[in-house]
Amino acid sequence: MKKKGNKNTISFFSFVGNAQGFVIDFPKIALEIFQTMEEQKEKRWYALYTKPRAEKKLRDRLNMLKIENYLPVLIQKKKWSDRFKEIATPIFPSYIFVKINYQQEAVSVLKEPNAVLFVQFQG
Repeated sequence: MKKKGNKNTISFFSFVGNAQGFVIDFPKIALEIFQTMEEQKEKRWYALYTKPRAEKKLRDRLNMLKIENYLPVLIQKKKWSDRFKEIATPIFPSYIFVKINYQQEAVSVLKEPNAVLFVQFQG
């Protein structure tokens, strides 16, 4: 049996002929996909050092500013003299992860009261 071409292939552009030759005609949705991909390329994850015990406050503030962030927490049962309570404690104390375009948003993130600095390394 001979296998014919893949019928499930999707083309994001078509060729349109004119007097000067062929022009690539991108549909509107393809342009939106490429623009979204470019925006995603610009944003990267960074580790941000916070003031001690201020991770949740900074997370809430970044959420208000609509800055994508991630604070991994571990739910632990703590015992008091009269009760048990579930507490969410950060896995990495004094660190939070933010997804930003560093050149455009780093200063606005660092202006937050509980943010200290972005983690860097020399090498």
